[in-house]
Amino acid sequence: MRSPQTLRLDETSASTLPFAQTGTAPGPVERAFSVDGIPGILWSPALAMGPAPLVLMGHAGGRHTRSPGLGARAAEFVRTFGFHAAVIDAAEDPGRAVPEWQAATEALLALPAIDADRPVGYAGTAGATEIGLRLAAADARIGVAALWSAPASDALVAVARRVRIPVQFLLPWDDPEIDRESAIALFGALGSEVTSLHVFPGSGETVPASETEDAAWFVARRLLAPTI
Repeated sequence: MRSPQTLRLDETSASTLPFAQTGTAPGPVERAFSVDGIPGILWSPALAMGPAPLVLMGHAGGRHTRSPGLGARAAEFVRTFGFHAAVIDAAEDPGRAVPEWQAATEALLALPAIDADRPVGYAGTAGATEIGLRLAAADARIGVAALWSAPASDALVAVARRVRIPVQFLLPWDDPEIDRESAIALFGALGSEVTSLHVFPGSGETVPASETEDAAWFVARRLLAPTI
């Protein structure tokens, strides 16, 4: 097995990105990469049928690409829909994380296996809401987002009002760390024409599998929509 190789975009074309492959058919193929010194992982179908959409696997920032749950959610997009899914070791600060995600997106969309003519999806785990909303508001390539609910600070409400893409929010109704009214207020502030709020009993530690599956379908339907 080869060690992961690093790409610096200011020196090498993204289309010739040298990955380190660790997966085996028929499951997702896992490849490590680096963009401007930020490490990441790309999961892809083992048997590609042509260029496919890209989904960014958002997290709270400051966490490793191998955080629990990220790989499992990425594998669902790959196995069920034939998409590519990517994660990077983004900064914890949302202001720094957004340009890091943008740089990675630009590099990945240059790969022949990824369909650059389709929008990019964003599927965020708990804590990824602020980064996801800021990225969606700043980057027109992001076409759909599935996010967790979050408290509605004045700054984040202002960001949510600039978001115009379809967004689904997941709200654990009994989570002691989430203020329901504030979370619903943030959802209501979204400037999107298509929004969906999913509420389930319990905390964020007990998310039903049906909810994560529905979030994946919410993203997939938008990425698979006919292009003009």
